[in-house]
Amino acid sequence: MPFVISNTLRLRSSTPTWNFQTFQFLAPSNLMTPTWPYLPWEKAAEVPGSQTKGTAPNLTEGEEYEFRVIAVNKGGPGEPSEASKSVVAKPRFQAPTFDKTLLQDLIVRAGQKINYTIPIEASPRPKAKWTVNGSPIEPGVRADIQTFNNQTVFEILFSVRSDTGRYTLTLENKFGQCSASANVTVLDRPSPPGGPLIVSNVTKESARLTWKTPLDDGGSPILHYIIEKMDISRGTWSDAGMASSLTHEVVRLVHRKEYLFRVKAVNSIGESDALEVDKSVIVKNEFDEPDSPGKPLIMDWDKDHVDLEWPIPKSDGGSPITGYIVQKKEKGSPYWVNALHVPALQNSVNMYNLMSRMWHDKEVSNLEIGLGNKRRKSSSAIYHAKWLGSERDGVELSW
Repeated sequence: MPFVISNTLRLRSSTPTWNFQTFQFLAPSNLMTPTWPYLPWEKAAEVPGSQTKGTAPNLTEGEEYEFRVIAVNKGGPGEPSEASKSVVAKPRFQAPTFDKTLLQDLIVRAGQKINYTIPIEASPRPKAKWTVNGSPIEPGVRADIQTFNNQTVFEILFSVRSDTGRYTLTLENKFGQCSASANVTVLDRPSPPGGPLIVSNVTKESARLTWKTPLDDGGSPILHYIIEKMDISRGTWSDAGMASSLTHEVVRLVHRKEYLFRVKAVNSIGESDALEVDKSVIVKNEFDEPDSPGKPLIMDWDKDHVDLEWPIPKSDGGSPITGYIVQKKEKGSPYWVNALHVPALQNSVNMYNLMSRMWHDKEVSNLEIGLGNKRRKSSSAIYHAKWLGSERDGVELSW
């Protein structure tokens, strides 16, 4: 078996059964070329016939060689022996080493391959150890690790975002060790925006949404957020706008409709999964308008006033009623005008200083009471002196 130390080779053969003057060690000039089986054999060394071992000097480091032996006596050289196994001229014992610049930082998309193929020099063959963020990586279903005499290979066929980290290769044998590190970044969609998704400032036509940044941006900066809404009665999601910040005002909502909302983060790879509200929201003002009061009743009248009374609203809209507005308009006029304000705890009023009408004038006046646009009309009435002469001994009312 040949033993190689750098550029010399020590050879050993079996002891012959008779004496020879010399042994010749022959080797082809270069075994690394494609035609090496057909190259001429060259004399590598010559040793006395009493020895069965020798050294082949002046070899080229890194080249591959085979050797054979020819016995020589006074009759001349005999037939050569069978060729030895091929061997590379390199140090027989060597601590591991490799080009650390080959372990470069990698950026890949999720699903793509992570691969390092690193040429190495070591003798005997070293053990290759890979770690990520200090934790050992064991060969298995996801990671393939193989080490040969001249290279080590690390491969993850289908990367995921969690494969991101700092990878370290350490080669070690009994003569020493060598290590280097590189960063691997796996780009992916961001994680969902941070919750909870808060709905505030709800009105009858809008709502404000607030959320937090995703825990993981996927290795690429967040570009914007997509906001969507769902009208429960329809059951489908629709666009509600985009936002570059962590808040968004959703507008053009329908009063008293029930909605769900959700938000997605977007980076250069794609959209995240959605962050959704915990429960649906009915779009309305914080306090609804109260129901309209009951129809005003004319309890008494005279030429300059009318006494009114009305039933209170069935619902105050969630907030106590602060007062009533009594309005009036003359018959035939499209315009209502405020007549007076009535305190909340009072549901009747005496309206004075009304303009009197002549009996033959058939104009009447309508009275309304309410808050905002919610009004109820009173009965129509001609208001004049309640008690008149013989030809005016009555009043005409209708309701």
